[in-house]
Amino acid sequence: MKVLYIDLEYDYGIKSRGFNAIGQDGFKKSLEGLGHDVEVFYYDDYLNKLPELQEEVCAYADAIQPDLIFFSLYQEQFTHETLRYLKSKYQTINWFGDDQWRFDGFTSQYANDFTWCVTTDLFSIEKYHAIGQKQVIYSQWAAIDTHVSDLSRENHVYQYDVSFVGGYHPYRQWFIKQLEKSGVHVDVFGHGWERGPLSSTEMNRVFMGSKINLNISNSSSLDISYVCSSFRACMNALRGTKAASQIKARNFEIPFFVVEVCV
Repeated sequence: MKVLYIDLEYDYGIKSRGFNAIGQDGFKKSLEGLGHDVEVFYYDDYLNKLPELQEEVCAYADAIQPDLIFFSLYQEQFTHETLRYLKSKYQTINWFGDDQWRFDGFTSQYANDFTWCVTTDLFSIEKYHAIGQKQVIYSQWAAIDTHVSDLSRENHVYQYDVSFVGGYHPYRQWFIKQLEKSGVHVDVFGHGWERGPLSSTEMNRVFMGSKINLNISNSSSLDISYVCSSFRACMNALRGTKAASQIKARNFEIPFFVVEVCV
C-alpha cells in the first residue's frame, strides 16, 4: 500500500530541537516496517506560509495518488477545506493522541474531516460517535525500539538514583523541588532545564542507567499543595487548558528499555 505520511520533520517544527522522534522513529518507521511504500510530506517550512501549504499538500497528494494519507495534526495548520478535499479523493486518517484534554477544543473540530480517526482515550470514543464520526480506532502509545540493538551491546551500570526526562513545566519543577527538600536528588534533562535535551539514544541510556525514572505529568495540577505554593501556581491551575493527565509514551519507554535491554 502506498502511504503518504504528513507530519513535522523536526520537534515542533524547530530544527534546533532535533528530529521529531515520535514521527520519524515511531509512525514512519512502523509504517515502513509493515511493508508499506511510504512517501513523506514535511510541512515545517510552511508553518509561516499556511495558504501555500494548502496548495502544496493537495498537489503532492494528487501527484503520487496514495492509498492512504496518514496525518498527525499538530495545530490548525491545515484548513477544513484542504482536509475535506483530500478525504474526498483518498482514505485519510489522523492520530489524535491528546483527546483526554484536547477533544472538545481541537479534535471535535477536525474529526469529521478524516475517513478514520485514531484516539488514545477510551472515554472519547462515545464523543466521536456523538458528533457523527463512527470510524474510530482505539489505540495507544508505545516504546520506540529503533536503538535497541546499539544499546544492548553496552555495559549498563547505574549512574543516577532518580532521573527525569521531559520538557520544563512549572508543576514538574515544583514536584522535583519537593523531592529535593526531602533529600531525594533528581537528575533532570529536557528542553527548558539547565542540562538541556537529550537525543533518543541518550534518553534511553538515562532510562537504563537510573534506579528510578520519573514520569511527571505536564498537565495543570489541582494538588492543593501545588496550587497554594505560589500565585503563579494558582494561576497555572486555574487557566491551564491541559487539565487532565494521560498515558504518554514514557509509560512504555521506561519499562521497555529496562526489560528489553538491561535484563
